[in-house]
Amino acid sequence: MKKCIQFWIHEYENQNYIRFSIVDNINYRAVRIISFFAKNEMFEGFGKVGVLRIDLASIMTKAIPTAKQRVIALKNSGYQELMSNPIMPFEHYYVKAR
Repeated sequence: MKKCIQFWIHEYENQNYIRFSIVDNINYRAVRIISFFAKNEMFEGFGKVGVLRIDLASIMTKAIPTAKQRVIALKNSGYQELMSNPIMPFEHYYVKAR
């Protein structure tokens, strides 16, 4: 485990990999992560790329009614329309929870 931690510290210090932890304020445990790393090799048609990984409990995204294919894709992927309300006064948002 010590070598694993040293590896991550080395990668972070060399700006090869970044990982943020989202910590629960009640039990002080990491509950979700956001990480980013670059791929050093070139990809035809893309060049150098980076990977952004987001591991969250729920995801919210917007899809206006005229974006019919996007709305269908979201619903087919398990997203549900979030109804606008006084606490969350946003229209046309869809949410997917684990």
